[in-house]
Amino acid sequence: MSDAHFDRYEEELETRLACKNSKREAKRARQLWNQAVETVPGWPSTKVSTGKKHEGYCFAWSAFPAPLKAAVDAYSAKRSTRDIFAKNAAEPLSPRTLADHEFKARQFASALVRSGVEIESLGQLRDLLDPDRLQTGFRFFLSRSNGEITTQIIGIACALASIARWGSGMSEAELASVNNVLNKVRRDETGHSRGRRAGMTAKNKALLRQFDDPANVAKIVYAADILCEGLPPQAPLTVRQAQIVRTALMIELLLVFPIREANLASLRLGQHIQWSQPGRRGVVSIYIQPGEVKNDQDLEVQLPARTTRLLEYYLKHALPLLGDPTAPWLFP
Repeated sequence: MSDAHFDRYEEELETRLACKNSKREAKRARQLWNQAVETVPGWPSTKVSTGKKHEGYCFAWSAFPAPLKAAVDAYSAKRSTRDIFAKNAAEPLSPRTLADHEFKARQFASALVRSGVEIESLGQLRDLLDPDRLQTGFRFFLSRSNGEITTQIIGIACALASIARWGSGMSEAELASVNNVLNKVRRDETGHSRGRRAGMTAKNKALLRQFDDPANVAKIVYAADILCEGLPPQAPLTVRQAQIVRTALMIELLLVFPIREANLASLRLGQHIQWSQPGRRGVVSIYIQPGEVKNDQDLEVQLPARTTRLLEYYLKHALPLLGDPTAPWLFP
């Protein structure tokens, strides 16, 4: 392993997975690698730098003409609420989706600049959406994915289609030209959406096929018990043991309360995790409000006794070793 491998990892995060904090995640991976060099017997002895010299292809909004960012902000404001008096008004988008569209607009604008377009010429949304420039921008992304139309590339095309329709002020004829290019990315030769599949992918089917074996199902159902086997019920834990308990609790919670990774990571004591009696006693429930969930549907579950016991053990013995015990986060 070398710096070049981590450079490539960050590039994959940024270009193929559309990770919004690619630099932070890549730096964290470098730090963990160096930590393993020092603490894990038999680990390769080569350390890597924790600061990546290459800054990636994305420019900050401050590098672009101010009117472009203002136009993106106006689009976001328009799509954040619905005007009940407007004819053919668009359905409002969630803050998460709007942030994603803003990021993808910046990605595409940066791709144009990296492809030779003068940054000063990108003053309005229609400057991004010129059919020739659309082709230029998508050729940039395709060159980085070896010609594969990835999920990230499809996502950029979908975001640009929404921005063109609701934020650019283009005429129907102009929109038709824009969509003619975007549809080459969004749709396959039969006209079906590339990003939508009928059923699961072959890869996901293969992953799930292992659970046709009851023994593998048991390993998941009893994963928390397996991980925590042999841990002292009362004696102090090591940091590594506390991390194992944290993993066990995460798995247990996902089994009884399937939620998205972001919701799991943001669980707060007292806010999401609630007790029926003062002093963290009684029945334990988890409640997530609609605004925190992607589909705007509230989520609620009452934890079974075995999950509650693991939660109590984690709070008492593991959490104090993993972060500030006064902080509200369940998983700091």
